Amino acid sequence: MDKALKTRLIVACVALTGGLSLLSARLVFVQAVDHEMYAEEARKRYVHKETLEASRGRILDRNGELLARNQTVYTLTVDCNRLNAPISAYRALAVKESERTGRRIDTGDIKRRYDRDVLRASDEEKDGALRNDYFARINELLWEPLRIPKHELAAKLKSKKTGEIVLAKAIEEDFSRELRGIIRENRLGGIELRKTERRFYPSPKSLTHVIGFVDANGEGKAGVEKVFQEEMTGTPGFRYTERDITRKEIHAFRGEEKLPVHGNNVRLTIDMSLQVMVEDKLDQAVEQYTPEKITAIWMDPRTGEVLAMASRPHFNLDTREGIRRNLAITDTYQPGSTFKIVAFGAAFDKRLITPTTPIFCHWGKYEDEGFTLLDHHPY
Repeated sequence: MDKALKTRLIVACVALTGGLSLLSARLVFVQAVDHEMYAEEARKRYVHKETLEASRGRILDRNGELLARNQTVYTLTVDCNRLNAPISAYRALAVKESERTGRRIDTGDIKRRYDRDVLRASDEEKDGALRNDYFARINELLWEPLRIPKHELAAKLKSKKTGEIVLAKAIEEDFSRELRGIIRENRLGGIELRKTERRFYPSPKSLTHVIGFVDANGEGKAGVEKVFQEEMTGTPGFRYTERDITRKEIHAFRGEEKLPVHGNNVRLTIDMSLQVMVEDKLDQAVEQYTPEKITAIWMDPRTGEVLAMASRPHFNLDTREGIRRNLAITDTYQPGSTFKIVAFGAAFDKRLITPTTPIFCHWGKYEDEGFTLLDHHPY
């Protein structure tokens, strides 16, 4: 063998052995030293911590009649990362073309069509054209059911390139099924319905001041909702899940899970059958006398329990329109003649008078130490 060739072969073998040794050392370093770091980076990409919301406690009257509870609703959101991924557009446009032509069109056909039609365009221009067509398809399918003008929906879809866009909130179950069908049948990637909850009041115009209300974050801002905020608020749970490239959960790899602790219920002393009677009488009085304000409290004198409480004006629990201040407990009003029974009762209890004892009322005007009390009429 030629000496020069032999030298070259030895050098090549040494270089190859050295290179492979370095690669082997690097692999050992990655696996042994940096293993946890790379494993954590990988987990961040496919393992997600999902919050399990706790339901707010219900409000009930003394007989168990429901006054307030949480209702399951949905929020229609857009995952901008998936929305702008070419594969989402290919799938949705393939469905559209299949419907138009009456034959099966797959994602590969759509990709080749865009590569051919915009052959001389840059990758950025190709992606832009593809994205615009996909957005137009979403607009075409969703503007009418969502009752959002096409130009507004188009602007929303283009408002962000990362993160999340909210298209609609407080979607009820029946409508959510309709939207879910549209999304699934047309393969609209990046459009998702997320389950949430909102406060529901079966009788939004009754006992409004007592019940109170919660804000958009579910925090009590008035009435029982505010007073028992801590007791009715539960503790959220969590669940670790693994998702594929389309963000669908891989149930076989579901990880640690902690179930939520739901909030406690609150039972009031209010009797809604009596409450309805009181409010009906107040409405009649308002219609007949048009007072500036009117309040009624119905109590059990043996226990002090409030059985009914209402005021006018009041407000609507759904729209929050009206006067939210509970006049029955916030406004002061001189008791006037209604308080005479307290002094009379004390004197009667001490046997200083009888029910027939006449009381001199100073002809409606009593003065003492510069302070004057006036009666409605002279007695």
